[in-house]
Amino acid sequence: CEITDYNATRHCETTGNVTFRDCVITATGDWAIHFNGKTGGEVVVEGCKVTGWVAFAGSLNKVVLQDSTLYAGNYAGGRVYNKNLVIDGCIFEAGYKLDLDASDATVTVTDSKMADGTDILNVFNKDDLCHQNDITIDGESIAYVAKIGSVYYETLAEALANVADWTTIKLVANATLDYNAREAFGRLSTTDIIIDGQGFTLTL
Repeated sequence: CEITDYNATRHCETTGNVTFRDCVITATGDWAIHFNGKTGGEVVVEGCKVTGWVAFAGSLNKVVLQDSTLYAGNYAGGRVYNKNLVIDGCIFEAGYKLDLDASDATVTVTDSKMADGTDILNVFNKDDLCHQNDITIDGESIAYVAKIGSVYYETLAEALANVADWTTIKLVANATLDYNAREAFGRLSTTDIIIDGQGFTLTL
């Protein structure tokens, strides 16, 4: 099928399962696929070409994007409030972003890529790739806890090892710094640093 409109599908609700299969879904204005209510159900987008903003409510049980190509259209991507997202065999236009708006989300990505050949990690905002979410890409768990500028680190100790004088380390998730890491930094470094917790917890 082919669906083309200013809002191709918007304000959809389901308590059951919905599958878009081998569809061309084009939003000439805003929303390509938008599910915003009801509890339960699973939405599957399979073998589709989707252009425009996509959004999935947190009340859905699961969202699956499979063997599909997603284009940004007039927006830069989409937002997933749902806590269970599967992306398999998809291609995303360069610059496409998927915001993960739910904490404690489980996201599984396999055999997917950016159209320009850059890392599939680029489809996510890096602050979403933190220990508040369980994200696996091709079998590898991805989780950042801190960043310096635009560079992200999986441990605070790793961030400290790369910090420059009077640099700010920002936490993007709850972090720990064990005794050995604290001692190593304290003994070897004369660097003055700022740690911006951004509301997260640092356990020493």
